[in-house]
Amino acid sequence: MKGLDSYQNGTKETWRGWQWNQIVKRLCGPKPLGPAATREKLKDKLVVYLVGPNDVDRDVAVRKGFRSENLIAVDIDRKRVSSTRAAGGLAVAGSLTHIAAAWPTNRPVDALIADFCFGFDVEFMKFAHAICMSPMLSPHAAVSVNLLRGRDAFNDTVRKKYFPDSNHEDKRRNIKVAGMFANLAACFATADANPSSEDTDAAVDAMSPAMYSYKSGPQWFDSVVFTWIGCAGCRCSRLCDRYDDHAWPKRPTEMAKRQISATMAIRTARTRYN
Repeated sequence: MKGLDSYQNGTKETWRGWQWNQIVKRLCGPKPLGPAATREKLKDKLVVYLVGPNDVDRDVAVRKGFRSENLIAVDIDRKRVSSTRAAGGLAVAGSLTHIAAAWPTNRPVDALIADFCFGFDVEFMKFAHAICMSPMLSPHAAVSVNLLRGRDAFNDTVRKKYFPDSNHEDKRRNIKVAGMFANLAACFATADANPSSEDTDAAVDAMSPAMYSYKSGPQWFDSVVFTWIGCAGCRCSRLCDRYDDHAWPKRPTEMAKRQISATMAIRTARTRYN
């Protein structure tokens, strides 16, 4: 299997190694540590990731020093979720957007991996808003976003509509993702629907985004890994009015909440006895 049917190909593996190195660097600090010190730093870090057709990220993460019981896979495909569980992994069925919106406040996530098969569109905007509005991410969490480079007019329309004056957009599509998150972070942190360029610049500096683009078959993908700087939540109606209703995620279902609760209970039990 090749391309989107399999995440096990040379190009994807090179990108995956870069991604996990960036995540480890942000969680452990820029100074390289030995294997034992790295494992000690990462042993309690909680990771949520899109599992895809093959749960290849789990093996990479464990080799890096993360504990398997702290890796929670997410996918809308229940067969993939069942396969991950059957192999001994923890997994939740549902969209990452709804899982983020339903995430509990008592155990924030230290790393989030969103390896999407779509581009900068309305679905991505829903995900971005869910992340910014939910308590899912811990302060200084590592966030990785991978997007299919869109060539359709709709993607460009979304960019122009939401961020027409962004100073952080250039010919590389992935910088637009970093600029978009920085803009949202500045919006929510300052409760201002139109944050100043200074606020947005400060957000970008704090996020320290790293970029990576690669070609898989005929398709290009653009990635950004950044450090989460946190959002203070929506404190003014003007901010909500900036976006159309369809760009906001629906309220999380009780099923998503129950799945997360059950999965975290299993994680707690495994952590206790391992």
